[in-house]
Amino acid sequence: MKTSHYITKALLLMTSLPALGQQSDRSAYYSGVANTRIAFPATGAIKHVNREKPSGLLREFPMARNVKWTTTENSRKAVFTLDGLTTKAFYMPDSTFSYSLTNYTAKQLPEEVLRNIYQTYKKYKIISAKELRLPNKTSFYVILENGSAYKTIKVTDNYIEQMKTLRKSPEDQEVDWRP
Repeated sequence: MKTSHYITKALLLMTSLPALGQQSDRSAYYSGVANTRIAFPATGAIKHVNREKPSGLLREFPMARNVKWTTTENSRKAVFTLDGLTTKAFYMPDSTFSYSLTNYTAKQLPEEVLRNIYQTYKKYKIISAKELRLPNKTSFYVILENGSAYKTIKVTDNYIEQMKTLRKSPEDQEVDWRP
């Protein structure tokens, strides 16, 4: 008698859960990212108490970790970790993804981006890099340095655009560090 009671409760609980792998407002993964609390009432159904609306974060960055939200009158910002990098994602008030920014070191940049940069700028080293991700395009803004100048370039879809060059003053110039 007790066994059938537990089986009935288990079946009720299982039928109230979404299919495995389905993104739903009932999944544990969703609740962890969306900053919700799951409560199990006596009926066995799952009830959510939303503290923050998850917006499009799950669509754009499904593997985001340690998400922290900031809300202003005109936008929402999520700061999170993804693949060991800190990313800031910005959303419109209606939760539409606007853009994201991620800082990179030279070692963290994708290989293809590095290859494209070093094919064109062999005698430069990377000082800093930032990824700008828009809904339909991703670009990397990179600051390069050699012995006599700084260059800011934009790398998008295997295309490099030189944005700015700043010559070093004679007292700041160094001997080129690359052969």
